[in-house]
Amino acid sequence: MAGNEQDPEEQQEEKEADPPSLHPADDILMAELDVSKEDYIPAHLSRIGASKSMNTPKPVVRQVKSSKTVAKKKSHKSFGSRMLDIPELHNQALKSNPDLFHDYSEDNAEILHARGISGGDINIPSLQECRRSLVNKEMDKYKKKQRKHRKMVQHSLLDLVAAFIIYLGHIIGIQCFLVVTNACMVTWYFCSRAGDFAVKLDFSFLAFSVVFPLTFLVQASFSRRDQALSRLADFKSCVQSTCLLTLLVDWPCNSELTGGRQTMPSQFNMNVAQDSKELLKLVYEYLSMPVVSHARNIVFSKQRLTTKRVHALQNDIIKRINDVIFDFHLHTEEMRKYGFPSGEASRLHQYHQYLQQRFEQLRQLKYYRTPQATRSFGRVYLYVLPWFCGPYFAWVFVSTNYIFTISLAGFTFIVLLGLLNAQQGLEDPFLPDYSSWAPGSDTVKLDYEIAVALQAIEQYFANTELRRLLEEAKLKA
Repeated sequence: MAGNEQDPEEQQEEKEADPPSLHPADDILMAELDVSKEDYIPAHLSRIGASKSMNTPKPVVRQVKSSKTVAKKKSHKSFGSRMLDIPELHNQALKSNPDLFHDYSEDNAEILHARGISGGDINIPSLQECRRSLVNKEMDKYKKKQRKHRKMVQHSLLDLVAAFIIYLGHIIGIQCFLVVTNACMVTWYFCSRAGDFAVKLDFSFLAFSVVFPLTFLVQASFSRRDQALSRLADFKSCVQSTCLLTLLVDWPCNSELTGGRQTMPSQFNMNVAQDSKELLKLVYEYLSMPVVSHARNIVFSKQRLTTKRVHALQNDIIKRINDVIFDFHLHTEEMRKYGFPSGEASRLHQYHQYLQQRFEQLRQLKYYRTPQATRSFGRVYLYVLPWFCGPYFAWVFVSTNYIFTISLAGFTFIVLLGLLNAQQGLEDPFLPDYSSWAPGSDTVKLDYEIAVALQAIEQYFANTELRRLLEEAKLKA
């Protein structure tokens, strides 16, 4: 028996001498390339002998023997060869007969079969094609209008007029009258004694004492406004997601025809929607309460009574919010009685915890404000600094006249008052400053944001009720 054994190299040569099996797609490739059957080597056999290690994956290529050296060579190892890219041959075969071409990779064939594709490459759109699929007709109309010169001029003038109106809205008021009156009277007093008080001063102390604290307050107020927007968005998404999950989620039950949702009372969905809307309305009521963190609410006893009254109302709202959160937990426990899985119930309870966390963040933004001391410093300096800047305005008066000097003094402190009023308008990010002539230009549009969430709850409830009625109709049918 040992003498009948063949050498491994001889076995390999016999395998190579056997004619390779051809796929129907190979006939198409031979016809396209004008190659005879004896000269053609299929792709799945072209790697034989190329590498002794079969563990390393090789690139799929097709080798075609040179027709000039076929008669002189017996082994395809010694033939000259040229490498052909498989995508090009693949496309040629598809053009001739797409139904006959299949990839030799069994994995790819299974994937294509699972996706319902009978050969050919998966066509992935380019980025340009994806961008062209994005359509906004209203934006296209707006771009066409903006490119017209008449519209450009018109919008520029309208924006300029609107800027002046907003500027005057933040300036005009009792405080503006007091600040300008104080600055003008002090300037007139020093100008009338210009010979004794005219001194050229450096305005750096003005920037340090007033401008710096005011700009710090404005930046802090805008930062709080951004935090309020972010946390309000988180709260709204939590309410909407909790409501949608409680209304829509279904689970298996003993019946094969219906899910656990169908076994629950018909009023369950309505109760969930009502509690979600009640929570949104209560949060709106809490965040829209009057501002009671002014300096007058800290110092004067009568104003402190107003602060206590508002805080008592807010505390009542918090108790009602806690009741609604408790009802949310009861809804989840009621679902568990009808077979709702404990793991899913735990996840739903976690959503309720997120609701409480987001509301506490909003409550802290409402209750705590920017530093009261810094705001008081800025307001006091507006009335005190004219007395220290008076000698400078007297020095200006020596070279000019009364009108210019008094106008310069009034304009200087109006600018500072405008910064203070801009910060005051953002002191409560949820509530406009109604003492201003342009209230709510930069604060959070709280009524609009809550209305969007209420609309979403109504839409979720309508869709789930329609789905429930359709399922009941199918069961009856």
